[in-house]
Amino acid sequence: MLKYLTSADVQTELLNSGAATIPVNPAAVGAIKDPLVKQIYDYNAKASYVQVYFDVALPTAAGQALNDAAADLFAGKGDAGSVARAVNSAG
Repeated sequence: MLKYLTSADVQTELLNSGAATIPVNPAAVGAIKDPLVKQIYDYNAKASYVQVYFDVALPTAAGQALNDAAADLFAGKGDAGSVARAVNSAG
């Protein structure tokens, strides 16, 4: 199933239908229509390392604390200090 989903044809179709933004198969890069998305793809392809989500770089407890504190922050129930304290106390 994974081989099928990552095939150039399926990746191209996903891009053309709008179901995907960036292909996982380099053979489907030609289907990227948005120049900004293409620029992001090119940068990502050249990078030696890309960290997409900070919480996954942390130990599990600290990552979960970050996610919970960030949700509280956006809900108006915290501030930057409370986020930092939550991560520090969990890690």
